[in-house]
Amino acid sequence: MSIKQFLDRLSDGFGSNGYGMAFRALLFVWVVLLLCGYVFIATDLLPERFSWTASIILFLSTAVVLLSEARVRSVRRNVVLALVLFAGACIVEYIGIRTGLPFGAYTYTDALGFRLVGVPAAIAAAWYTTIMITRTIARAVFPPGIATALAAGILTLAFDIALEPMASYIESYWQWTEGRIPLQNYASWFVLSASAVFLLERYDPLPAAIPTRAVLKTSLLVFLLQFGLFLIADSLFKYASHVVIAMLVVGMTAILWRLRHHTMMHREISL
Repeated sequence: MSIKQFLDRLSDGFGSNGYGMAFRALLFVWVVLLLCGYVFIATDLLPERFSWTASIILFLSTAVVLLSEARVRSVRRNVVLALVLFAGACIVEYIGIRTGLPFGAYTYTDALGFRLVGVPAAIAAAWYTTIMITRTIARAVFPPGIATALAAGILTLAFDIALEPMASYIESYWQWTEGRIPLQNYASWFVLSASAVFLLERYDPLPAAIPTRAVLKTSLLVFLLQFGLFLIADSLFKYASHVVIAMLVVGMTAILWRLRHHTMMHREISL
């Protein structure tokens, strides 16, 4: 498959407006930079003075997802939703760095650049990205509502398990006060992300079937490329336990889907 064919498949559903062209350009730049990250960030070869490039990659992934989501809601609704999630993430993170709740005691370094109320703007943007892509992925295989929220929470949990060693120990984007990652951090990621997706399921209704498969493909691409980067970094720096646990947690989603599929098939046979 050529690069053009790859971009064309992910750009379906934009119609004749200019969003499709912007999406293609941003997606291409983001993928190239992230693949460079596989070499430089994952192997810790990136000079410290260029650590800010991680923020650029995070903002680009947010822009890609924001444009992708424009295919399933109006521009105004899409922007408002992004701002609400961004502000909510800032509030939660601000409380976290001030009180140690809900994640545990931690502080951000200057590695991610510009901050809002002490919170790196790139982190708030990353929260939006993670919530939106896990919701889209979960919604593709689970019924709308609580099932989608729980599945998205599990995917986000796996994401964080893989992310933490690279972000806190290897790249020092933030530092845990006690020198270790507290278990409450993982529980909080699951609860907060599942709660956010549950609220989206209630107040941001979408069609039962995603209008375009390209939205799902984009979410899967963003999730898998980032998740893969974390797993490679963890493996190279001997955090194998995080790799194994993260993969097992992702596997839980597949198991839940299989159980649901089996139950539905059994009901159809019974009828």
